[in-house]
Amino acid sequence: MASEVIEGEMDFSLNLFADNWGFILKIIIIIYIGVPVLVIIVTVGYIVRHWVAFWSWIGYSRPLALARMLGASPDRMWMSRTGLMWALDKSDVKAVKTILDLDCNVNPADGHGYTAVSLAAIRGSVELTSLLLARGSSPNVPDVSSPNAAPLSSSTLDLSHMPSSSSTLPVPQSCPLLAAVASGSERMVTVLLENGATYPKETGSMLIWYAVVKSRNEALVPLLIDHGYGEGLQEVDAGDASNLLHAAAGDGCEQMVAALMQNDCDNHAGNQAGITPLMVAVRQGHGKVMKLLVASSRCDVNAMDKEGWTALHHALRLGQIDCAKWLIEEVPSLLVDLPSGQGHMTALFIASVRGFAPLVKCLLERGASVAVRDSFGLSPVEAANKFENRAVAEILQAAAGSEDR
Repeated sequence: MASEVIEGEMDFSLNLFADNWGFILKIIIIIYIGVPVLVIIVTVGYIVRHWVAFWSWIGYSRPLALARMLGASPDRMWMSRTGLMWALDKSDVKAVKTILDLDCNVNPADGHGYTAVSLAAIRGSVELTSLLLARGSSPNVPDVSSPNAAPLSSSTLDLSHMPSSSSTLPVPQSCPLLAAVASGSERMVTVLLENGATYPKETGSMLIWYAVVKSRNEALVPLLIDHGYGEGLQEVDAGDASNLLHAAAGDGCEQMVAALMQNDCDNHAGNQAGITPLMVAVRQGHGKVMKLLVASSRCDVNAMDKEGWTALHHALRLGQIDCAKWLIEEVPSLLVDLPSGQGHMTALFIASVRGFAPLVKCLLERGASVAVRDSFGLSPVEAANKFENRAVAEILQAAAGSEDR
């Protein structure tokens, strides 16, 4: 009896399936064919509406010519950027020209807030910048991005020549001129200035800060100063209370150092550690910059940092023999017997420890005393013997004998 019931239910189910097979097949067709077709239609429609931005994002410029025929707006955004901004980002000159011919907005801002001219400047393309300016883009529309937006301010600047921790550049309001300076392109900066680009004069020294510390292009300094952006230059803090001369001296940029000094950038100021620009140049072995700084009437070659080291002490400690030799032989005001704040070590003592025989001779010729001892009571002769610098010890013993006589 039970088996007959089960068989009856199965027959009913099979008959029901057979009677509705056509309907079920239609449902399957709709699911597996209709839905994908609908998705494709919607996607194509969306792409057509965003035709210019989509193909610019892809990086393929040929389909852009169809935009007018399709009625696609050149100013619609794709992933937070218009077609013009995507083309500029990829430095695609052909695509930029095509999009500009579509009567697009020439002063758009992307999702990061950068304007068209700023983006062209960031990419370092003078051709694109000139093209935008010729088509009516403004060189003075400020970016509306966060002051910490990349790429102007994302990287920590290399201030390895500083005695303490590196610092990041404080970022002012970004604009095309600042972007061009940060890119380091003199031609770009010139093109923008010739087309009326400006920057607030009260913070204009920030442009030179970028030229010195970020782009490190010495040709930009006199160019910007000639356009009136040197006001307050000596007050700019390049990190750790260092001024711009510290950064330029550390990089060995002779022309940049000269330009900064001509515009009253203090070449005697010490940073938080008391390091002066002269010490920075000496520590890095930049002899030409060292000579340029010493030639200034405001430079004190005997100045000490907060640990009691002079420029000569730094040169000897770091093995900058040429710099040390020049200071000893060519700077009459140099005090050769000035002891350091730490260890009470004179230049002769440091040279003896390091085994610099030629410099020991130079110091003795300048009248350096062999009798001055360090804080542990060691004389230069004893220090030379302790570090097994035999040649130096012999020179010092001979000098000590002549002093006794």
